[in-house]
Amino acid sequence: MSILGVIGYTTAGGLFLLLFILLCSDFAHFWRNKWLILATLLTSVWAAYAGYSSFNGQSDWPLLGFVLELFRIVLWTMFLTSLLIQMINNRGALLLVRLAYPFAWLGLLVFVWTTGLSPDWYEGAVDNKRILIFGLLCLTIIGLLVTEIFFKNVRKGKVWGIKHLCIGMLCLFGYDVIFYAHGLMYGALNYDLWLARGAVNSLVAPLVAVSIFRRSLWSGKFFVSREIAFYSSSLIAVGLVILLLSLSGYYLQYFGGRWEDSVRVVFIASLAEAIPF
Repeated sequence: MSILGVIGYTTAGGLFLLLFILLCSDFAHFWRNKWLILATLLTSVWAAYAGYSSFNGQSDWPLLGFVLELFRIVLWTMFLTSLLIQMINNRGALLLVRLAYPFAWLGLLVFVWTTGLSPDWYEGAVDNKRILIFGLLCLTIIGLLVTEIFFKNVRKGKVWGIKHLCIGMLCLFGYDVIFYAHGLMYGALNYDLWLARGAVNSLVAPLVAVSIFRRSLWSGKFFVSREIAFYSSSLIAVGLVILLLSLSGYYLQYFGGRWEDSVRVVFIASLAEAIPF
């Protein structure tokens, strides 16, 4: 049993559950907040399952854990995308995003359905975890890109209303990018980094809650222009992070050193915080 993992994930699950109840009590904006409600509920379930796994000292990656990881990333990305849809004025861009919705969900459902009906495939993928980790890393990078697009296209006078939300999404997606990138390079998820995710995610719920109380600022002329501008600094930052991890791992392996657990967690968390918008 890991005390750090149990406390971190239990705290995160409780905070997201409270946020879910708060959102459900707001009947006037219930349908408008549907993606955020689903994301907070799923994150609460994900944290509860991870806390239970920490309590039992479970280190493998069962199918349920993978599905929760997958839907957690997708639902938060869908929430941010729904905000973009509400505020896009360009009809062509709006139509493109809305058409992508059913295809994205169809692909996700087919993947989960195929995985559930083919345990041999999943067991084979678990044997080579890079397959699963690479898929989750790609989805996480997409979420980070959507966060950047959302933040950088907001008018300066409106930034105050969504600043905490974007910081929370940066913590959520940024840490996961480091977590999955590290796992992709070494062929397995790092247990210490996995335990620290609970504490990191427990910081996201209060940040999202602050932005919810300021959501009156989410209306009106929100974006800088009628056409959404796209940026690539997130991709550059992800590339630099992977490069730094590779160089650090090579240095330690070449000179015969090893990663101390506490130093490694601090190093990875610092890189996650350094990812720019």
